[in-house]
Parts: sequence; C-alpha cells; structure tokens
Amino acid sequence: MTGIGRRAFLGAGGITLATAAAGLGSLSAAASTTPQPSVVRDVAQRPSAGGASFVRRAPRNSGARKLIEAGWDMPGAVFVRDNIAAMQLTQFDGVIFNLMENPGTKYVQAFDVFGPQQVLTLADMKLDVLEAIEWGSFTDNFIYAYAYAQAAGGIDWFDDAIWNNSAAKIALLGQALSASGAKGIALDPEDYGADTWIYSSAQFPGKTYAQVCAQVRHRGAQFMTALQTAKPDVIVLFYFLGVMLRYQSENYEGHEYDSPYATFPAFVGGMLSTMAETVTIVDGSEDDYYHDETTQFLRSRQYQEGAWYLLPATEHEAYGRIEMGSTVYVDNTLGHARAGIASKYAYYSSLTATDVQKWYEHNVYHSMLKSDRYTWIYSEEMTWWNPTAPFAGAYDGLVNAKAKFNAGNRLGFDLCRYTGFLDLAVKPVAVSSAVLSLTGPAHGAIKAEGDVVILNASLAAPADVHSYVFYDNGREIETSLYAPHRAAITLSKGAHTFVARCAFLADTTHVTSNLLTVVAS
Repeated sequence: MTGIGRRAFLGAGGITLATAAAGLGSLSAAASTTPQPSVVRDVAQRPSAGGASFVRRAPRNSGARKLIEAGWDMPGAVFVRDNIAAMQLTQFDGVIFNLMENPGTKYVQAFDVFGPQQVLTLADMKLDVLEAIEWGSFTDNFIYAYAYAQAAGGIDWFDDAIWNNSAAKIALLGQALSASGAKGIALDPEDYGADTWIYSSAQFPGKTYAQVCAQVRHRGAQFMTALQTAKPDVIVLFYFLGVMLRYQSENYEGHEYDSPYATFPAFVGGMLSTMAETVTIVDGSEDDYYHDETTQFLRSRQYQEGAWYLLPATEHEAYGRIEMGSTVYVDNTLGHARAGIASKYAYYSSLTATDVQKWYEHNVYHSMLKSDRYTWIYSEEMTWWNPTAPFAGAYDGLVNAKAKFNAGNRLGFDLCRYTGFLDLAVKPVAVSSAVLSLTGPAHGAIKAEGDVVILNASLAAPADVHSYVFYDNGREIETSLYAPHRAAITLSKGAHTFVARCAFLADTTHVTSNLLTVVAS
C-alpha cells in the first residue's frame, strides 16, 4: 500500500516508470568505496546462451476478472458483518479487510506477522464475527497483513523467538481464514521507512550479506510452510513483487546490499522454494498506480514476468505459477492526487473532468486486461462504504470498464503519446479514430488443452499501419506486417486472454482490439 516509505524512496532516485515499463536498469546509487560483503551471484540465475527454458504457466482459473477494494477505508470484521449488504451494492467482487476495526482515520494494520511486539490470542481472530458474515456477491476477500518491522533497527532474522511467535500468529490466522471463508491474505511488503529489508554490518555484526540472505531465505520458506499448513489453498496477494525483485537486483547490481530492499528477493525465493501446487501467489503490481499510457500495462507485465532470471533455477517453475495482478489508484486517476503524486505529471493541473474520467476508466479496463484474475482498486481520501462519499465518476468508471471487459468489447480508445512514451511532462491523447477487431473462438469459449486457435485482426477502414501484434495473457505471440493479419496458437492448460494492437506509422499512436478469453481444460 502506498505510503511514505517506498514512495519517498521511489521518488528519490530509485525505480522510475521508465525503468519499470521499458525494462531498463541504471545504477541509482554509486557503490560504496568502503569494503563491502561479497555478493555471490549464481550464473545459473541468468538466461543461458542457448536460450531461456523458463515457461510461464497459463493461470489455472476461469479467466474471470475480480475487482477487489482496498485503501484507507479498509473495514474491520465487525463493520463488514454489519454492513455487508450495503457493501455489495458496489461493483466489487471482494474486499481487503482488517481483523481489527478502523478507528475512523485511515486504516489499522491487521497484525504484525513478522515481529514479536504484538501478541495475538484466539479472541483477537473474532471467529464468531467472521462466521456471521454473509458475503453474498463478495466471493474473493483477503485479510490484510503488513510485513514491516515495528522494532527499531529492523528485523532480526536470526532470532528464533520472533519466528516462533510468527508461526503461532499464522496458525491463528489460518483459523480466521477458515471462519471467514477469505481466499487468503493481502501481504504488503512495503517497509514504510522501517528498514525491514535492509542489510548493514551494524544490524548484523560479523555476518556477510550472503549469510544474511541465506537466513532470510530460510525464514521465507518457514513463512510459506506455516501459511500453507494453516490453509492449503491460500492465495497470497502481494501488493508488489516482480518490479522490486528487478529493481534491487539490477539498479544495485554488484552491490545489492546497498538497496533498501536488499533481502526481499531472498525472502520471496524462500517462499517459492516451498510453495505447494495448491497455493497461489499474485503479483499485485503496485507500480501500475502511475500508468497513463495504454501500452505501459503490457510492457510492465512483461518486465515483471522477466524477473525469473534473478532467481535460482530451482525456483523458476514456482515463479512461472505466479499470477499477474494489477491495481488502479483512484485518487490519482480521478484528479485528487496529493501534491507529491500530482507533481509527477507536469500536465496534471490542466486535466479536465472529461480527461480524468477517461484516464480512470482506461486504467480500470487495462488493469483487468493485464491481470490474470485480480485488480485491486486503491483509494485514500474517499470511502466506498458511504454512498455520498466516493469521488464523482468513481462508481461509473467501474461500471463502464467492467461491463465492456466482461462482454469482450473494446474500451473504445487508447491513451497515446505522440512523443515521449514515458515522458510524464507530455499529456497523453485519447485515440479512437480506428476500430481494430479481433476474431477467433467465441469470447468465453471452452477448449481442450492442445487445441489450435486461429486469431484474425482487421481494421474497419484502411489505415497506414506499421504492425499488428497479437498477445496471449500479455505475452506477444505474433507480429504481422502483411495481410491477412493472423496468428495461430496451441492452447496450454488454463485461461487465455487474447488481444491485438496495431501501431500507426504517421504519428506513432496505436489502438487496441476487443478481447477474447478462452479456457483450455
């Protein structure tokens, strides 16, 4: 969840939209001239000269998209029980909620699974309250858990007492998940300035960076084992994952110990090393908050999926099972961003009500298109649970985007930059002058694993087009330069969402087709 910790860090020379979306890496901090721990980088983590063997598995779900509410209006369990009927009047399919109650200002972190400061009992789980919730249309719900240190000096990964306490908390959490019927936990790994993931010789005297990472990896494995023991089919919705793996490894390559997230990849690797087949990890892709150009969504997905090479080969298969999620930052796209966020965009103050409504609906639609299942809708200075409180257009944008997506229809426009694809000083233009149609199997079709499907893309009227590109679950499968513009794909088991995009020569703009979702069993 956005906050002063990672946001301040990102805005101070760390990862940028250009780095994430374009897959570029640059050192944001010079290596220290003082002696540093050695960094052991297994060459097997890199793609081999003969080509990569990594395979991204098609998501094993129905292909349906779910909108999950999250933000500073995060409700507590008692609030949900007492207000769930009214909550279901929204367009959401679920909510990220607290076990504790919201005191009326922002949100309360559910509990600290990483630290010994908060001792929980069975009574804290509110099992009777959770069992009484009649969720109805809210089918996919998550209990919020933060992952930042509460004690000064970060986390002592070598302290067994901390981890014994964490295991006890996770066992209690399992009972809460069972009583509530929640799908799993929403895990927020942002450190909020608490130095959760750092390495320093002062914090770990006498231990090298490699030794600390080995211990953090061990704790990640323990965490995943305890969680899947408590709930064998648990879903862990990370607010961010792949972007941060690549950021700390590529922007600090050779001196990863200097990164504020130095040990985060080790913890994720530990989780993957013991993740059961029944468990699902979702990369929530928090950096999608800031997208304002259509192609940024697919490019960022490719960037996140590409983080596999930073992990040991033994974890590639598990990383290939991670589902891609996405998010929408309501305050930002509807013109209510706080000063530090609005200032990212030189054009922000010039946006009209029509501009921000298009931006918001665009990001909801393309977040659903980028994701395999979950899009979490994040807000700060508004609440969805008071009918008079949401920003103007917030509800309408969800309704419109969700209806178009579920029907397989085009959004109707792309947001394009004529120049400066990633230049936040350049205001994107809504382009809807060409209608690109994708035909093939019926939207929502059920096929068999191994079936071959043929996709055809065509414009309603002739145009000066550079290329037609076909995508399957965000991955490019074919580029066509000459008519007929066609792609063939053999279906792997799972859900497939196909879309096409064409780029124009004259002004470098682009349009996106309708979508087709097919499930192969």
